[in-house]
Amino acid sequence: MLFNRAADFSYDSYYCVTKLRFLDNLPMIIESNYFPLPKMEKVLSFNQQTSLFDNLKGTYPISQIHFIDGSMSVDNPSLDICDQLNISSMTPVIYVNQNALDEKGELLYFGRQIISGTSYIFKIPEQIVNL
Repeated sequence: MLFNRAADFSYDSYYCVTKLRFLDNLPMIIESNYFPLPKMEKVLSFNQQTSLFDNLKGTYPISQIHFIDGSMSVDNPSLDICDQLNISSMTPVIYVNQNALDEKGELLYFGRQIISGTSYIFKIPEQIVNL
């Protein structure tokens, strides 16, 4: 299952924001976040040059974000992912799924990162973000 907790919430539609992130001027991560509508409809007016956390803090009465039920897997990329990350089909990619809840346990967004499996080392700590 792509997003473990998404089925626990009753939203009919979601707004998807996808970003291609670079490291040392190389495409490294495809990040897609899905925001439930209408609850998170203000995400449509977020400044995409500002961090997601700053946008959430400035728009909604949120003091913490809890990341739960995350998962990680490694697989071969599709041709589309190879093109976006500028990698060969033999380069593995890391899929990271996460669910972000506010301090009341309400869904803020769920997302997936597709990370190029190059020689970079990534540390993924457990997080609670105080806003």
